Amino acid sequence: MIGQLTDAQGYLDEGMRRWPDSAFGHVLLASLDLRAGKYQQAENALRRAIQLGPTMAQARLQLVNLMLQQEKSLEAVDQLREDLSREFIYPESQAAITKARSRDNRVAGAKLKRRLVIHSLSAY
Repeated sequence: MIGQLTDAQGYLDEGMRRWPDSAFGHVLLASLDLRAGKYQQAENALRRAIQLGPTMAQARLQLVNLMLQQEKSLEAVDQLREDLSREFIYPESQAAITKARSRDNRVAGAKLKRRLVIHSLSAY
């Protein structure tokens, strides 16, 4: 397994040298950083991916999940709020809201869920 991760890291490093502005490449970097326990590096890579590809839902969701894993419920809810305000809605947002709400942030999660429902209804 470690050999496979090392190989993946090598291929990814080469790809990032060739295409440093690849949002997807930064998401992949974040995935490898998470596996290695490098949480700050993973967060930085995800934020860079979002900067490069603002509509990339995968990066946004991974960032929210990373925040929740690190007990950063308030930051996760703020990120979800930003995503919703910019209409970056993805199917997994409901699960992320549930996770955030199950932490210390029940009120903010409920408000966010109501906004998601209202936004979803207004789309029809």
